[in-house]
Amino acid sequence: MLDSKRFNKGDILACVSGEGIEIIDCIGSGGSADVYKVKYKETEMVLKWYKPHTVCNLKHLYINIKSLVESGSPNGNFLWPVDITPFEQDSFGFITNYKTEDFYELADFLIGL
Repeated sequence: MLDSKRFNKGDILACVSGEGIEIIDCIGSGGSADVYKVKYKETEMVLKWYKPHTVCNLKHLYINIKSLVESGSPNGNFLWPVDITPFEQDSFGFITNYKTEDFYELADFLIGL
């Protein structure tokens, strides 16, 4: 477990879609966000939760990610946000799938890997 975590195992959050998220474990933490393993629609997924005051114009980022959720992924080849929490107390999170070995970072393509 990480000391900076915001949520605990068993905590329940709501998405703007009305779906619930159950926190399973904190699996990572960085300068701007914590990452949690969660249960979403009976499937284990990832919640990326942004820390307040760590990203310039976090509200603008929220609007952009919410738009991506609403538009849906172009196809299954992208790790795409599938749901988002309400923007509350200067923070929010979004749900996505786990990154598996068959996904590549954009930087991999830019450097020619």
